[in-house]
Amino acid sequence: MRFSIKDLVITDENARSFEQVIDLLEPHADQRLLFLEGPGDAGKTTLMVACGTSAWGGLGPGPMYCHAGEVMLALRLEGICWGEEHLSDIGEANPLFVDDIEGFLGDAPLGPAAFAALINARRAAGLDTVVASRLSAKELCDRGMSSSLDGFTILPMPSLSQEGRAKLAYNFLTAFSKVAGKDIRIPDNMLDIMANHIADECAEIEFLAQRIVEKAPLGITVEIADLAALNTLLI
Repeated sequence: MRFSIKDLVITDENARSFEQVIDLLEPHADQRLLFLEGPGDAGKTTLMVACGTSAWGGLGPGPMYCHAGEVMLALRLEGICWGEEHLSDIGEANPLFVDDIEGFLGDAPLGPAAFAALINARRAAGLDTVVASRLSAKELCDRGMSSSLDGFTILPMPSLSQEGRAKLAYNFLTAFSKVAGKDIRIPDNMLDIMANHIADECAEIEFLAQRIVEKAPLGITVEIADLAALNTLLI
């Protein structure tokens, strides 16, 4: 299922950060290195996936989204076809969106060294890179990733408000339902429950929306008016 840039929830608090990231998909001459810093309910992954999987009409390799764990897996499988191809794609993508970079710290000393090598190579090639972490840049630097983040512009990503999370749930459901050709109707109070009481992070809101759409039958209107109806659908 695809969640596009037009479905993102942009608020007064995150507008500047979102716009700078989205602008990477437009032609520009300068190299840009961006660091998205914020908690798990800020929408960092949603933003990066939407940009990293967007359609590309430019010259050369286009945008790509990956997780720190993918990079480490590709390194460990470097001698195997998938590992070689994935490393090549990661190295050439422009822009590249690397999520949860704190994950490199959990695989020391290889992880931090691999991250440094990746960033240095991309910096030397003039390629745009966006990284994201729940940890602050200072925390990452204190734990050995200081030189890797040199030259990155820090973009703060605050938590979405309750209203913003409910709107994100609506956008996820609308986008996924459209792709699946299903008619799902959920009142505002249930969107609020889904986004602010069942799910803790934006990724969990997305997963819940996907599950609802996957479970909903085709050809009929599915109404989820309360928790009992939601539980019945998901069983």
